[in-house]
Amino acid sequence: MDNKAIDVGIITIIPTEIKALLSVLNVNGNFEHREYGDANYLKTEIFSQKVNRKLSVVISFLNKDAGNTECAISTTRFLNDWYPKIMCLVGISAGIKGTVKIGDVVIPNKIHDRTIKAYKNGVFNPRTEGYSRSDYINGLMKINPLPSHDFATLCSKEIAFEINSAIKSARNLNMTEEEFDGNISIHDGSILSDNTLIRDSGYFDGIREDLDDKCRGADMEGAGFVRACSVERGDFPWLIIRGISDFGNSSKCDDFQFLAAKSACIALRELIVKYFDIDAIKENPRAKVTKTPLEVNIIEQIKEAYKDGRWNEVCRIAPIISRYLWLSGQYELRIEIGNMVVEAASMISDDILRASYLIDDTGWTLYMYGNPKLARTHIKDGLRIAKEKKDFYLSSKAHRHLASIYNRRSGKYDAAKSELNFAKVDAEQITDARDKAEMEAALLFSSAKLHYKSSDKTEVSQSLDDAKKAAEKFRAIKDNERAVKVYAFLGEVYNKQGDIANAVTFYSEGLDAAYETGRYDEIKSNTSALINIEGISFDKRNLYIKRVIDFCNIQKLSTEITFWKQVGGSK
Repeated sequence: MDNKAIDVGIITIIPTEIKALLSVLNVNGNFEHREYGDANYLKTEIFSQKVNRKLSVVISFLNKDAGNTECAISTTRFLNDWYPKIMCLVGISAGIKGTVKIGDVVIPNKIHDRTIKAYKNGVFNPRTEGYSRSDYINGLMKINPLPSHDFATLCSKEIAFEINSAIKSARNLNMTEEEFDGNISIHDGSILSDNTLIRDSGYFDGIREDLDDKCRGADMEGAGFVRACSVERGDFPWLIIRGISDFGNSSKCDDFQFLAAKSACIALRELIVKYFDIDAIKENPRAKVTKTPLEVNIIEQIKEAYKDGRWNEVCRIAPIISRYLWLSGQYELRIEIGNMVVEAASMISDDILRASYLIDDTGWTLYMYGNPKLARTHIKDGLRIAKEKKDFYLSSKAHRHLASIYNRRSGKYDAAKSELNFAKVDAEQITDARDKAEMEAALLFSSAKLHYKSSDKTEVSQSLDDAKKAAEKFRAIKDNERAVKVYAFLGEVYNKQGDIANAVTFYSEGLDAAYETGRYDEIKSNTSALINIEGISFDKRNLYIKRVIDFCNIQKLSTEITFWKQVGGSK
């Protein structure tokens, strides 16, 4: 768990932004690439002159279409996977002509959220809500502002090539000095956030009355990012830095994107390295979560037994805690214990247990921990043993895991499909009725995720059908723990398609199933998804929060009670 507690979390959206960030931070190649499920993370270190130590930094890159909903989901996932002291969103945005120029940087102290819609008289009308930075970050910005002159000088040196290229493009586009003159400035103020790609500068004219006079531009991710941070903690420290790449008008083009991305990243670097006292920011409460005495006792028993060569004892005790370590997200510890069991099982010739741990506890967990290459090695070793022993349940699971790994890598669709077909063939030979039904349901879910990777509408429709069948099968065998995952997937798919009604339906199904099974991890993720969904009412939001607080009270989850109470007070 300790490795999840980091100093700084950073989110970027498009490839141009991640390229600019890695260049500015000078961490190209000097990072650890991790994948937790579908999420991609780069973990690195940056030396802070302010606190005189290396800061642990994790960067998430979406590398997909922008949007507030997508950003909210990704930020929530980031905050569940890591425990940062501060979250940052850095990238490009449109600016309001006359208030900023191309390449300028805006560091907003307020976000005007235009994603909320009110339905009245048969029409959906946007309603503007505001989110302000935490008092601590505002205090830092006031006490140690990034001097505009120093920033301009820095940009003129570091991104001279990009500035010169932009000057040529500006001449070709007949831009005025009011639009771009090669001098990069930094601004405070506010930005608005909407789900609309702006190609008409008249957009701003129609909503001036809903904004403050310091509004400098607009983006499509800020509101989602801030809402997710507010769910983490009402006063959670967040920072948004936007480089102006266009004015949201009909002449909008990509010529200035890299310049804008780099200027924004320079501002972020300077604040983190020179001005922000990261050590003074409160530690993320979840970084302080400790193991229960029972958990500690079991783990110590396993380690002592392994140290003393009591192999039977290792193999007998470890399965007690395996599932718990998985559900609680303690991947590193699960892998450590798993490796002990693999060795112990080999010593006592328990090939089935050895294969099971190679496939799940070390194999699949290694993948979730961010090491897909080693994960495949372990899973294939387990698959070989399962084939030799004719354990078709394990061999089917191994093929399914390999299919999932290939499915999440670009260009590996055929390999994923092939492994899934192998899994289906082996599943047909499972003799135990309960195991067979479980595997069939799991394979339907894997098939759903495989079909969803395709942009073909028919494939997406098949994905939804397979997922619904999987949920029914899991429910039929009373495996609600896995049904929860399927409902969450359905909710996410419908949400991305803009089908809010169905998204709410399936997120709600997932939430109910999570409460039935007592899975707090899924209760939290489904609740977070529902309270961040577009158009949710304040009263409905508070009902979800009250329900989860009641659950936490019963379970005596004191840290989480504090967390949800802060969420309830964040709007």
